[in-house]
Amino acid sequence: MDFSLAKEALEIPSAPDVLLLPSDLAPSVKVLSVNEDTEEHKRFICVNPGRLSKGIGGGTFVELYYNEDTEKTKAFIMRI
Repeated sequence: MDFSLAKEALEIPSAPDVLLLPSDLAPSVKVLSVNEDTEEHKRFICVNPGRLSKGIGGGTFVELYYNEDTEKTKAFIMRI
């Protein structure tokens, strides 16, 4: 990986409602905040669903019930 380009490549001009970042790390769902100290405060959901399959056995996926309000959105990590 060339981390010298990371700042420009990873900069997102606006905050998404849902950010999907699948990886080999433990599956997780978190509510994150951007610009907490300003009037443009934005909350969004960051989801790592994990891998759908892992070797011989099943993996994990996320069942997401999206609502525009992060307080009403529900996400469940399901194991296969």
